Amino acid sequence: MADEGEVKALFYIEPKTEKNRVQHIGCRMVILQEMIKRNFKQGNVFNLDDGRVEVLIQGNGIDIGLFHSYIKDNLYDLLISGKQTEEGKKLVRDAVGNPGFNVTGLELKPHLIVHDLALASHSLELNQFEKGIDVYAQLISVQGRLISVSDELVSVMKRIEEKI
Repeated sequence: MADEGEVKALFYIEPKTEKNRVQHIGCRMVILQEMIKRNFKQGNVFNLDDGRVEVLIQGNGIDIGLFHSYIKDNLYDLLISGKQTEEGKKLVRDAVGNPGFNVTGLELKPHLIVHDLALASHSLELNQFEKGIDVYAQLISVQGRLISVSDELVSVMKRIEEKI
């Protein structure tokens, strides 16, 4: 894209087959994070009813072209590296599968309405909050098991003391 001026554009991430999936694997979060890292002020990412992910972005034409190329070349690796557990990485690999997904070409749309990126980034906060709740639930579960083990140890210690 040779346009150095302000442009509005969109592109899609689409599964290559019906067996592949691009939604509910972190696509929106990863792309929003990359928009924020590159200081875009306007953009959003949506899950569409047909299974695709739509990316809307506004900014300098050259920057948008570079961003699009980066996403096209690196999205799979970004999705995998964004998962902190092997289970999460396996989920992405299984969902994306092989042949995987396609990042469509950029479509310039001068009449596109592109919202402030700060509004979209709230979904990142909610996503992190949801993960925090999951971690908290896991910690409570571990705490319960530790209490159980501790109770067993106290019981064993009492039996040993009685025998001494």
